[in-house]
Amino acid sequence: MALIDCPECGHRVDDAREQCIYCGWKIGEQSVIDCPKCGHQVRGLAKTCPGCGADLPEKLANGDRLSQADRRLRRTELELELARINLEWERERQRHLVNRGILGRQAPTKSMASWCPVGMGIFGIAIGILYAVAHSDPAVGLCIGGFCAVLLLVLGLVSGRLLYRKAVEYEGAEAFYLQRKKAVRAKLRARDQAQPNEPAS
Repeated sequence: MALIDCPECGHRVDDAREQCIYCGWKIGEQSVIDCPKCGHQVRGLAKTCPGCGADLPEKLANGDRLSQADRRLRRTELELELARINLEWERERQRHLVNRGILGRQAPTKSMASWCPVGMGIFGIAIGILYAVAHSDPAVGLCIGGFCAVLLLVLGLVSGRLLYRKAVEYEGAEAFYLQRKKAVRAKLRARDQAQPNEPAS
């Protein structure tokens, strides 16, 4: 029987107890580790491995708050969380895509929205000139052509405005999911820095 430092709260407790009398941390059950030399599972606060007889590092002999298996499980949970976020973002991204004819479905951008009224305006002017030139009565052709040009320009402005709103929504959704992924990756990096010698799952 000996007094040890509780890995959770730091109080001196009897190593024969099942849990710390100050914080309730289970001393013997939760300090299960793998021997760094042979991989044999070592329970409790053993100073040597019963499988190969190797001396355990002081940190492992005194017990970690979480076992190596628990740490691997935590990493796997973070990796699954990252995969889930990526899947959610792909579904959200598909919802925001716009159809651009022969170009296929693309993510909306603000530049795309700004070019929409310009393109429609140029197309409208071209149609107007063709009407004015091709019609037998130049005055009537000019009126019809001008009306077509104005109509297409207005349609271009309305389409550009709607596309701009879609682009803003897309950028907001993308920033939200990127922030979530960044937070999970930061947790993974912190976990790897805390346990640099532990193999990744």
